[in-house]
Amino acid sequence: MFIRKKDKGLANSIRDGIEASRGQYIIIMDTDFNHNPKDIPLLLKYKAEFDVVVGSRYIKDGGMENKKRYLLSLFYNMTIRFILKLPTRDNLSGFFIIKRKTRGLSSAQQLCDSAKGI
Repeated sequence: MFIRKKDKGLANSIRDGIEASRGQYIIIMDTDFNHNPKDIPLLLKYKAEFDVVVGSRYIKDGGMENKKRYLLSLFYNMTIRFILKLPTRDNLSGFFIIKRKTRGLSSAQQLCDSAKGI
């Protein structure tokens, strides 16, 4: 863990975290406590099968404490899935694992550029 004192913002924070990481897999998790760190092993369970594994709020036993925010987010995700014909259930998820070398992406900048909108 490290503390950033300049260039604040989510995208910069994620990029800096990826650049500082050293493992074969990178786990991204929002810090607003919508995700339980105890669920990390669930993501890791599927890492060998997939390049990206997303922790969704819209599966059995998923959800959020703030029901209004949950419903607005659910509506947004359903709309995005319908319009773009995406299979992803939670397009706003801030909880996912990605292989460092996914589809030729080797640098943190390439990973961040390709992950915008995940």
